[in-house]
Amino acid sequence: MIKHIFKYITFNSSILIAYSGGIDSTVLLHQFINLKKNNKNLIIRAIHINHNMDYNSDKWVQHCKEECKRHSIPIVIETITKKITSNIECQLRTIRYTLIKKCILPQEVLVTAHHLNDQVETMFLALKRGSGPNGLKGITECSNLGHNKIIRPLLKVSKTTIQNWAKKKKLLWITDHSNNNIKYDRNFLRLKVIPIIDKRWPSFIKSCLTTANICKNTEVIVKNVAKNLLSKYILNNLSLKVHEFIYIAEEYRNLILREWIYKITKKYISYKKIQKIYYEVINSKNEANPKLVFYKYQIRKYRNIIYCIPDIPLSLKNLIIFWHNPTQTLVLPFNLGKLTIHKYGNQMIQPNKNDLINIRFQYQGKLSIVGRHKKRTFKKILQELSIPPWKREITPLLFYNNKFISAIGIFVNKQKLLKENKMWTICWDRCF
Repeated sequence: MIKHIFKYITFNSSILIAYSGGIDSTVLLHQFINLKKNNKNLIIRAIHINHNMDYNSDKWVQHCKEECKRHSIPIVIETITKKITSNIECQLRTIRYTLIKKCILPQEVLVTAHHLNDQVETMFLALKRGSGPNGLKGITECSNLGHNKIIRPLLKVSKTTIQNWAKKKKLLWITDHSNNNIKYDRNFLRLKVIPIIDKRWPSFIKSCLTTANICKNTEVIVKNVAKNLLSKYILNNLSLKVHEFIYIAEEYRNLILREWIYKITKKYISYKKIQKIYYEVINSKNEANPKLVFYKYQIRKYRNIIYCIPDIPLSLKNLIIFWHNPTQTLVLPFNLGKLTIHKYGNQMIQPNKNDLINIRFQYQGKLSIVGRHKKRTFKKILQELSIPPWKREITPLLFYNNKFISAIGIFVNKQKLLKENKMWTICWDRCF
C-alpha cells in the first residue's frame, strides 16, 4: 500500500507519523510497522495532537500511547489549549501544523494519512471557491513543511480499501463522532454528497485522481508561462511596471498579477482580487493614491509602478528599535524585512564604541546628503528621489544616539570624515 514511499525517502530515513488514532492514521501506522520489519534502519516516531474538544479526548490520547507502546514506537503528545469558536476546521489545522513544526526533528519526514476520498473532498471545496487548476490539483503527494518533507503515501488509496485492510488485520482505532457533524463542509461532502455520486458513478473517485494530475501538469505549464511574462515587467525591488498593461490581453495580465503576488506573499489570490487590483489600483489616475488591502499586505501605485508592501496596523512614528549587536541581523517588525552588515548597501561611518545604534521611522529637519551639495528638508529629499509617500513612512532610519545617519537603502547623511573613522555597509533586505 505504501511501498512506493521509497521514491521520496531512503531505507534509513526518520519518519514522524501524524497519528490521530482514527482508522486512516491507524492503518498508516501499521503499514510503517510492517515496512520496518524488512527495513530495520527505518526510524519511526508518532505524534498525536489532542484537540481538547471532545469529552473523550483524554481516552484517545491514552489509546494512542498504548498502541505505540505495544509496537515500541516513541510518541509525542501535544495538546491544543486555545479555545476556538469560529472557523474551527481552518484554525485547528493551522495550530496542528504549528505544533508539529515545533516537535519535528531536522531530518525527519512527516507522513499523514490523507487518502483518495480526502482528495475528492478537496477538489469539491476548490470548485466551491471557484478555483482554477492550482486549486483543482488538490492535495500533493509530497510537499514541504518548512525545511521538512510531508509525504501522503495513502493519497491514491480509497477509503474503502483502508477500511477493508483495517478490518482484515483486526486493528483497533477510535471513532471521532464530530466527523458526523455535517455543519462542517468536509463532513457534509463525505456523508451527503460523495456517497450519492459514488453510487451513480462508481469510477468517479478514481476519475478525480486523473483530473487532479491533469490540473497539476497544467499548473506547471501555466506557472512557467507566468514567470516568463512577469520577468518583463518586474523591477529589482519587486515592484511592477504597469504602464503597458492596457495593451496586454486580460488572461495574460491576470497571470502576471497572480504570479507577482505569489512571488512576494507566497499566497495565491482569487480572480476577483486580481480584478480589483487592475481596476481599483492600476487603472486609477496617476494623481490618486489608491490602496487595496488583502491578507497582511497592501497594493499601492506610484508613477505607473505598483508595489505590494506589508500592511502596517499602526503608525511607526514613535517607534524606536535598538540594534545592540549589529553583527547579528536585526529583524524589523510587521514584515518590513531585516537589516544586516553586508558588502552591498549604503556605506557610512561606523558608530563610536559607546553609541546607541537605533532605528526610527520619522525625521524632521534639513540635511545635506552624500552626492548633493545643497541642504534640503528630509521630505524634499525623498520627493526628489521619487520615493513613494507610503514608503517614506516605513523606511528604516539609522541613528547613532540621536544623530541621524542614513535612510537605509536610499541615502546617507553627510558626515565629517576623520582619519580614525572606519566605514561599514548596511543592507535593508526586504520583499517589496
